[in-house]
Amino acid sequence: MALACTATPAEPTPSGPILPEAEALSVVKDRWAKTPLGDTSCLFFLTLKGDLGHVKWDTTYLGNGVWKITLDRQEISRGLAIPERTTQTDPIHRVYKLFEKTRIVESSADMC
Repeated sequence: MALACTATPAEPTPSGPILPEAEALSVVKDRWAKTPLGDTSCLFFLTLKGDLGHVKWDTTYLGNGVWKITLDRQEISRGLAIPERTTQTDPIHRVYKLFEKTRIVESSADMC
């Protein structure tokens, strides 16, 4: 009697993203909403804006289950800032990578 040995085929890598764009962005925002920063959260700090501020999120699918998500926040007029928090009004540029299968988020900054 002869036995044939067959290898289990690997799961094919999808040609496109597993997560929709809005869900990929939501995963990143949710991570920062749950990350404390003083009395608030990283998400609040990153998106702090006043009447003259502007926050922009961009999402790009890089392939192989990886999303690139960028956040740009323009400087807010210091007249709108609370004096002890003036550093929170500076421009911010962050680049995040989201790995779809593990939902791990890598940041271009040491914090938030």
